[in-house]
Amino acid sequence: MRHLVLLLCISASCAALAASAAPAPPPTCTSLTKQFDEADKAAVSAAKLAEAQKERRHGRGLCATGNAAGGMRALKKALTLIGINVD
Repeated sequence: MRHLVLLLCISASCAALAASAAPAPPPTCTSLTKQFDEADKAAVSAAKLAEAQKERRHGRGLCATGNAAGGMRALKKALTLIGINVD
């Protein structure tokens, strides 16, 4: 019985470790757009916000036409302009 309990504890520990070690999914056009849309932009200057919104629109347009790489670059730039660092 003690062996079974020990085995269950080890299994649970391994499962928890595997779940916590799972890398975050890579960003997508949708996740970057959502991150921009939900970000607090209250402290961003009007000029920076206008530029960021332009980059967001450009990025979504590229994503919509199948250019995900270019779209994500533009969306990351938009996020950077409002003070959010995206790797």
